[in-house]
Amino acid sequence: MLTATIEGIGFWAAGLPTWAAAHAFATGRGGIVDTPPRPASQLLAPNERRRAPDTVAVSLEVALAACQDAGRDPATLPSIFTSTHGDVAITDYMCTTLASDPLAISPTKFHNSVHNAAAGYWTIGAGATAAATAISAHRASFAQGLLEALSQLAAGEAAVLLAAYDSRSTGPLARVSQSDSLLGA
Repeated sequence: MLTATIEGIGFWAAGLPTWAAAHAFATGRGGIVDTPPRPASQLLAPNERRRAPDTVAVSLEVALAACQDAGRDPATLPSIFTSTHGDVAITDYMCTTLASDPLAISPTKFHNSVHNAAAGYWTIGAGATAAATAISAHRASFAQGLLEALSQLAAGEAAVLLAAYDSRSTGPLARVSQSDSLLGA
């Protein structure tokens, strides 16, 4: 049997910008608060912050919050970033643009279209040198990320960071990958 202890939690959703806010809301001791449409990552330089898609912003926000809550140095932890399909809005943009005007592809959006964008930005922003893994397993993505984290712990890692995130689905892909808002945990 694989076992683990959760040392720290990070959470972000519109109206619930922290784990404390989400917990208070879930237990009837708090309400929805005003939040920006996406978190502003403390880890990225201003230029990178502007270029980073919503999925990267939310994944970095919750990953850093979990590390801070656990009292762990983000630079030293192996990390796992998991999402249903990565950034569906960018995938929709890429497909639409390639079908209509391939030369109009935005280099920034192309750069951020890879599924491991969040893991890559994390290693840069946190200065992380440990292994970073990106997982996409449709509706089983969180479970697969958790299994990977447990496997790494069983293989001898002292601690592992798991960050799960998804964004609002757009375009035709929304029919197969339904998500109503930006969320990270």
